[in-house]
Amino acid sequence: MNEKIANPFLHFRIATAVAFALILLVVLVLFIYGKKNSFIIINGSYNAGLDYFFQYITVLGDGLIYVPIVLYCLLFNKKYLVPVIAGIIICTFLTHFLKRITHHSPVLMLLALVCIAALLVPLHHKLEKWATTKLVEKNKLIRLAAAKKTTQELG
Repeated sequence: MNEKIANPFLHFRIATAVAFALILLVVLVLFIYGKKNSFIIINGSYNAGLDYFFQYITVLGDGLIYVPIVLYCLLFNKKYLVPVIAGIIICTFLTHFLKRITHHSPVLMLLALVCIAALLVPLHHKLEKWATTKLVEKNKLIRLAAAKKTTQELG
């Protein structure tokens, strides 16, 4: 049997486990060293090249990353434009909502996002399977009706 069919959520489970392990690691480092010392450990190695790099890459977090994505959709894949814009809007609202309820705590926000993903991915697959089944049933009924009509016209 195909491994993909036997365990369709294998990659999702691995990604979820890795995300939770990273969250646990961050929480442990914060508890062991505290916020100030953790910051010093992470940023203790001064590097001018990385400062230059992050000076520009940080701008992508301000929403500027959406510009090339929308431009790509406009120029090459117009059928993805509406879902991309909907995703941007949902992401923006979700981020602001989570920032408000977690009081801007990155650890709590990451934990909330991982939990949301852990719920949405299986739900998406179940909804997709349900919708496909319904569409196939509807298609069969339409074909059956067309076949009956053809048989009546011929016979």
